[in-house]
Amino acid sequence: MLSLEVARDPRGAGARLAAFADEYPAAPELDELTVALAAAYLAQGMRDEAAALLTRVEGPRSSLERAYLALEDGRVDEAADALERAADGLPAAEATEAIALALALTQGGPEAARLAGEAALGVHRLGTFDAAAFGAEVAALPEADRPRSLALGAALAERVGDAEGATELRERLWRDHRDAPEAAAAGLALARRLASRDPARAADLLEQVILGHPESAVVPSARRELRRVRSLLRGGSR
Repeated sequence: MLSLEVARDPRGAGARLAAFADEYPAAPELDELTVALAAAYLAQGMRDEAAALLTRVEGPRSSLERAYLALEDGRVDEAADALERAADGLPAAEATEAIALALALTQGGPEAARLAGEAALGVHRLGTFDAAAFGAEVAALPEADRPRSLALGAALAERVGDAEGATELRERLWRDHRDAPEAAAAGLALARRLASRDPARAADLLEQVILGHPESAVVPSARRELRRVRSLLRGGSR
């Protein structure tokens, strides 16, 4: 299979992938195969080949990888454009993270963009993220940049499996920047984490999200979660 050849022989797989793309240009697996081959090229130091390969395919995964290559080169606007294109075809959680990164790169100050880019690259390339160190750097940013940065940091922490780190960043966002648009999603995530052990507190938090951010896109989810939590409370009071 081509997917196995990508892992064993990336150079030889390039010709096979090109032939496959010519014959099946709309194949759903083409996007992921292209990214797998690009990753193999990068692992062998073949950066130019990886970049050229990624320009031949339009798909969410290849767009995402193009974004990270652009970010490494300091082409911030190009990276943000590629992230937005990728978000259209990614699963919801990944799409949210891609949009959060694009916003952090383009709508904040230069230090916020630098912090976001370095952190995202660390997660993408190395699978590492230090939530405490990130949070300390966020504290030094202009206040207007902090909510967006904390939201992104929470998503990155979650991606590397650091649930506690994600919670700490969301708690800061909710506590210190409750009126920021990003606070609504943070509050919903915190309530979901609380629901099983402290449903009364979770319900209170959800009510604050709904009342404090009535126009937020997360409000329908918050209402559903509130109904679920209230049913837990009713069951516990019997």
